[in-house]
Amino acid sequence: MAFQFLTFHSFLLLLSFFFILCFAWLWHLNWSHPDLPQLRAKTAHSMVHRLLKPRSPRDCPDCRLSSPLSAGVEPAPLPVRPWCEIKSRRGAPKRIDTQGFSCPNQQCPYLGVTDAHVHALVGDGTHGRAEPIQTFRCQACRTTFTARRYTPLYRLKTPSHQIAVVLAARACGLDPSAAERVFGYRQATITTWLTRAGGHAEILHQRSFRNLWLPHLQLDELRTRLRSNTHVLWLWLAIDPCTKLLPVLQLGPRAQHMAHLVIHSLQQLLAAFLPPPLYQ
Repeated sequence: MAFQFLTFHSFLLLLSFFFILCFAWLWHLNWSHPDLPQLRAKTAHSMVHRLLKPRSPRDCPDCRLSSPLSAGVEPAPLPVRPWCEIKSRRGAPKRIDTQGFSCPNQQCPYLGVTDAHVHALVGDGTHGRAEPIQTFRCQACRTTFTARRYTPLYRLKTPSHQIAVVLAARACGLDPSAAERVFGYRQATITTWLTRAGGHAEILHQRSFRNLWLPHLQLDELRTRLRSNTHVLWLWLAIDPCTKLLPVLQLGPRAQHMAHLVIHSLQQLLAAFLPPPLYQ
């Protein structure tokens, strides 16, 4: 019994001596390095809070290319002489309305000219079995193209009214598999029509949403997933809280180049009617 008491007493002495040595060692470290707690606090603070980099126009590649120091001033395009002043007065008058169409040839001087009094387009007959499709011909470069060029119906043999019915049903929320059973078209075909219509709608959106007066804009991003849970995308948008218009809508990753794309797209819409200090 006395032996057990001595052993327990010795263990308590050794434990007390160990605690005294640890306390002395910690006191020595604190005395020799007085700024160690401050450094640890700064390190922990920097790990908790993310360092925000200052943003400037030099961070965006488009801003660097469009700056006057890095890019030269492009010469203004020369005015195009109307074709009616060049062509011969002989021949039949124009019977097909060509207003709104332009020659797609890159080497043609009337490329992008949609004015019927300036460009050199004339009607060149029709083709198509399901429905007549107008063909145009440029008298300046002899290029022929159809009226469906640059539209979702280009080179499609399905009648346009049937495609419109299918896309309207899909826009109302009809499932792709249900649309395949109801209308008899393959799901891949319906998806192709929908993709073409979406691309054309984006071009129409860019041309129509001009000179809009939007005094208040809210920029937001929404997190979404595809069918694969590993693929995460972000929906970038700018919305007017008063009219509920969406002038800018982009889908992509949460990256800096996507933020630059949204801001530049919004700047192109606002630059038409706001002074530079309000949108730069």
